[in-house]
Amino acid sequence: MRADLDQLDLSVRRGILALRKTEREIGVAYALVDATVMIEAGLRYLKEVFEEKDATERVVMLLDRTQVLPYPDVLAAARPAEYWSERLAEAGAPISPADIRKRALAKGMFFEVNKAILISPGQLDAIFRSSRKPAEPESKAANMVLAKLRAKRRRVTRKKQKRLGRP
Repeated sequence: MRADLDQLDLSVRRGILALRKTEREIGVAYALVDATVMIEAGLRYLKEVFEEKDATERVVMLLDRTQVLPYPDVLAAARPAEYWSERLAEAGAPISPADIRKRALAKGMFFEVNKAILISPGQLDAIFRSSRKPAEPESKAANMVLAKLRAKRRRVTRKKQKRLGRP
């Protein structure tokens, strides 16, 4: 099996060198056309030679092997609640894995793989993002303005009461 992979790697390297030679001699556009034609011919060949399921598996294996497509979040970064609980505890924000799972389930922010609850970093951010507005900080200046307004309102109220003859 390893010898087959080595031979495949050698053939792929030869193909890349041939494309680079085309690029140098004729131009990048021609090399891109040649590469596209080779890819399409190879995919069509796989489809003709193998049954659909087997051909699909081979194409997926090929894409994975070449790392052309990025891994989905669930494979690249999603982790179980225990992992996030440990990371948060290390950062000084301890929370139990059960509480993380509970919040993730409540907000629908998780991946479920074979009954395992996995959470990506983006989902974890969303789980803990608060919808509440932060409290307005009270400053001494704001308190003084409020105190003056209250005092003025009391004076105006007293003047109105005196005019109406009320004590």
